[in-house]
Amino acid sequence: MSASAARVLRAYVRYAPGMLGKARPVGRFLDEHLRTHPVHATVGLRSGDKIGVTTSDVIQRYQYLFGEWEPNLSAFLRDRLRPGDTFIDVGAHRGAFSLQSAPTATSSP
Repeated sequence: MSASAARVLRAYVRYAPGMLGKARPVGRFLDEHLRTHPVHATVGLRSGDKIGVTTSDVIQRYQYLFGEWEPNLSAFLRDRLRPGDTFIDVGAHRGAFSLQSAPTATSSP
């Protein structure tokens, strides 16, 4: 896959509304391409934070593609955390959930 084709597919996956039709290009093309041809970039997360990523790492690759890691858990946290809540991210490999919870909760890595 060419770098330009990867950029076009990434833009579709990242910015097109909904999830319909996105699993196939990620599973068949983007995941492997971005793993073996790493992109080093600063990306905006759904939380509004900006973070540096290298797509050879699976968590960083999905932050690059989707703007978050584990969308279902991220949605749960967005719905549940309120200002002043305490959040402890026990598996803080990259602190993805710590970053996400920081605007609303007192966060501890």
